[in-house]
Amino acid sequence: MDEPAPDPAGSGGERLLIGIVADEGFAARIAASLTTAVEEAARAALGADSRISVEQVVESLPLNQEGKIPLVEAGSALRRRHGWDAVVYLTDLPRLSDTGPGLVGEFDHDSRIMLVSVPALGFIGVRRRARRVVREGIRVVLAAEVDELDPVVINNPLEARLAPVQRTSEVGADSSVFELRGVRGYLELLAGMVRSNRPWRLLPSLSGALAAAAAVGAFGIFYTSVWAMSDALSVGRLALITLFSLAIIVFWLVIHNGLWECGSGRTPRARAMLYNTFTGVTIFIGALTMYVMLYLVLLLGALTVIEVGFLSGQLGHPAGWLDYLDIAWLSSSLGTVAGALGSSFDDEEAIRRATYSRRENERHRLMQELDRDEGRSSDGVGPE
Repeated sequence: MDEPAPDPAGSGGERLLIGIVADEGFAARIAASLTTAVEEAARAALGADSRISVEQVVESLPLNQEGKIPLVEAGSALRRRHGWDAVVYLTDLPRLSDTGPGLVGEFDHDSRIMLVSVPALGFIGVRRRARRVVREGIRVVLAAEVDELDPVVINNPLEARLAPVQRTSEVGADSSVFELRGVRGYLELLAGMVRSNRPWRLLPSLSGALAAAAAVGAFGIFYTSVWAMSDALSVGRLALITLFSLAIIVFWLVIHNGLWECGSGRTPRARAMLYNTFTGVTIFIGALTMYVMLYLVLLLGALTVIEVGFLSGQLGHPAGWLDYLDIAWLSSSLGTVAGALGSSFDDEEAIRRATYSRRENERHRLMQELDRDEGRSSDGVGPE
C-alpha cells in the first residue's frame, strides 16, 4: 500500500492528498458537502497534526461488461493520474449485494479507495448519511490494519435498532463494505433509487400523452353522459377507475419503451425484479403527477363551463361542488387511459433519459446491447 507523502515543512505530521470524485448531478451535489467530513476523518485516522488536502472532480468511472464499476482498477487509475493518496467516489449507480439489498459503501484498504452508492443512502437525510459513511470509509482505508478496527458504534439506541446498515469484512481481508440489511434496507434502496431517478422529470417528456389525455378528458366536461356516470359512481368505484387508468399508462410506458428487464445470466432474476420495481415506481410517480395536473385543469374547466343550474337539471337533483369534483375525477381517468396511447408519439429516448438517472441509463443500455450481441451470436450472426 502506498505511504502518505512526507511533510515538506518538517512539522512531523503526515501529508495526505485525497480526491473526491462524483458522478454528474445529485451525486456531485452530495460530494460538494463532504470536504469537511473527509478532512476530519483523515486527521482522526492519521493524527491531528496531519496536513490534509482535498480535491473534488466531477467524473464518471467506466462500467465493465457486467454493468458494474471496477472500483480498484478505475480508482487506481484516478490516483495515478491526479497524484492522490486516497480516493472517495460517489456514484448514483446502485451497487447490489449477493447477501442483502445492496451496498452503501465499499472500502478497499490496500488501494486506499472507497465508493459510496448514493441510492443506498435512501430518500431523506442523504447528506448526513453520506458524511457518516465517508467518515467510516476514511477510517478503514487509512487504518494500519483493517482487522484491528473496532466495529461501527451507533450512539442512538433507537437508530441502532432500526439502522439497516452494517459494516462487514472477512478475516484477513483488505476490504470491507457497508451493506443494507433486512426489509427496511430494501425500502431504503428502493426509495434512494427512485430519488436518484427524479420521477418529476418524466412529465416534460410526455407531451404526447398530456395532449391526448387533455383532449379526451375535455369530453367529460361537455358530455352529459359523463356527468350522469360520475354522479352514479361511488367514491370507491371512482378510486378503482383511477388506479386502473394509472396501471394502464404505467404498463404501456414500460413495455412500449423497452424499460422492462428480464432475468438473465448477466442480470439475475432477483436483481431484475428490483430494477423493474423501481422503474415501475418511478413511472407511477410521474404518471400520478400528470394525473393530478390533468385533474386540476379539468376541474377548472368544469367550474368555468358547466353552469350549476344546468348541471342540476341534468342530474335531477341540486348540484354542489362535490359533483364538479366527481366530473373532473372521472374525466381525468378517461383522459389518462387515452394518454397511454398518446405516449406512443413521445420520444422513446427522452422517456428513458427521464426515467433513469444518467448512470442507470448507461447501465441499462449497456445490458441491452450485450444481450442483443449474445442473441446474434447464438443465432450464428456476427456483429455488424
